[in-house]
Amino acid sequence: MKSVIIDTSSAILLYKSGLIAQLVNHYQTLMTPSVYGELTEHGYPGSDTFRLLCKSGQIHLLDSPDSASASLEFYPELPVLNQGERDTIHHQMLGMGDFSIIDDGRALRYCKRVGLPFINALLFPRILFLIQSISESEYSARSTEIIRFGWYTNRIIEIAANFPERSIQPFLPSDN
Repeated sequence: MKSVIIDTSSAILLYKSGLIAQLVNHYQTLMTPSVYGELTEHGYPGSDTFRLLCKSGQIHLLDSPDSASASLEFYPELPVLNQGERDTIHHQMLGMGDFSIIDDGRALRYCKRVGLPFINALLFPRILFLIQSISESEYSARSTEIIRFGWYTNRIIEIAANFPERSIQPFLPSDN
């Protein structure tokens, strides 16, 4: 089973669109302590659900790496990101997770620049459609919900809609 490290905003988008259960069913889902802290803060959408998913082992909480290893000296651009994004990327750089689901533009540009595999939450319904886990109408409805809840530019929405299937292949679950 492939593993994915998920960031806070992406987790919330998948929760709000009703897809978080699909994520944990198809991938070993990993989360950093800082992301867990953000997601389980009182009042956050899905905070009880994320607490239960971690408690039941459906989402695996990663150990905190030595914070000095994520310093400005080693990763000059990471400190400009928020803690959850920084930790998600740092864990991936340490070899945890086959890829990440992350939605912050600065974080995505950093991942692209350093060659870390990633998708955003908007591509996840497409993956589910490609593996025949959801219908075409559900794919459309879930994508619309993610767009409604997210902060996507028209350009990002267009890129996701036209993302080549061959480029999505590395992110498909290994159980399919």
